[in-house]
Amino acid sequence: MKIFQKLLENEVQHFIQTHLYEDAGRLMLKKSPFPAIEMRHLVGQIQAKRKAQIKLPSWFSTSGLVFPLLLNLEQSSSEETARFKAALMQGRHLADLTGGFGIDCAFWADSFELVDYVERNEELAAIAAHNFQVLDKSNIRVHVADAHEWLQNLGEPLDAVYIDPARRDAVGNKVFRLSDCEPDVPAMLPLLAKKTRQVLIKTSPMLDISAALADLEQAADVSWQVAEVTVLAVHNECKEVLYCLRQENSSETQIHAVNLTDSGVQAFNFSFAEEKAATVAFAMPQAFFFEPNAALLKAGAFKTPAARFHLQKLHPHTHLYTSEQRPEDFPGRVFRLTAVCKADRKAILAHLPQGKAHLAVRNFPASVAELRKRWGIAEGGETYLFAVTLADGQKAVLIGEKD
Repeated sequence: MKIFQKLLENEVQHFIQTHLYEDAGRLMLKKSPFPAIEMRHLVGQIQAKRKAQIKLPSWFSTSGLVFPLLLNLEQSSSEETARFKAALMQGRHLADLTGGFGIDCAFWADSFELVDYVERNEELAAIAAHNFQVLDKSNIRVHVADAHEWLQNLGEPLDAVYIDPARRDAVGNKVFRLSDCEPDVPAMLPLLAKKTRQVLIKTSPMLDISAALADLEQAADVSWQVAEVTVLAVHNECKEVLYCLRQENSSETQIHAVNLTDSGVQAFNFSFAEEKAATVAFAMPQAFFFEPNAALLKAGAFKTPAARFHLQKLHPHTHLYTSEQRPEDFPGRVFRLTAVCKADRKAILAHLPQGKAHLAVRNFPASVAELRKRWGIAEGGETYLFAVTLADGQKAVLIGEKD
């Protein structure tokens, strides 16, 4: 009997639920109450389930699911990002060539009639197969196989392929180019061209977008075009970069900067040609200042937002904008300026009667930690401080409140 099947027994599930919020280190020192299950497996389920409460709330609340090692869960998509991706492509038949824990696959199953899950790790595939059954995803076929070999042997056409390549090499070191990931997607493009006309590639935000585009565009003898690049953030934290490849001749690659928030979706679309051609004026701080969200910054939209929303930048390398007016739907945070002061402890504390504020650094020669210690400012409150370099080259602190 596989270990995950033993973990499903009622007594074991009751133990996991009962000890869900206990210290994992202390639990590891105890003896397992189940002779056939080591304590490390129990603690592993507890840690993974705790992680799932935030990352996969609907899965956390579903009884009968089994979770993989915490590392596998940490590397998986969240429920929010998986649901977003599921709306990017539709059709009859999709193959997920790097199935992993199966989160993305479970959501792809709502967009496609048939989904092939391919994973070479037998234990992970067994867990995914079990969970698909619990989740009633009967249109997912599970294959324990190497992605390249499985694709070579596939005899039917695919409407789409999804790949989330591993970003570590054979000895566990992180890699920073798409061609160094496993599988090597650029090298697979000729084979993919024979099987489908659409591929979606997920990468970490750590991978450089320009380098990834160069890897994909330099793949020999392939008619692929990178039609879209989507930088996906959740609550202003970049989570994924998605490359949509299609076999078509269309316009320049479109860049989508998307930030999923509790109040809705912040989306900003542009092209690198538009960014290069954009002109921007510089100005000293005005009535409002604006902080672009993390997806915009990762996507490289530094000038286009200013041009699109008729804003001025504070400095070429200070990626904050300012204006006397407040535009609608700015993709980021908006602050009403209350003061501009010297980067001096006495001057700053005069505006902070309670001695606390939220602090950020933009193009300033010191870290947040250094400035907090130097100025004696605690975290919290309703006031926001931005240590910046202004258009005239002076170092200053913007003081504002969320608008």
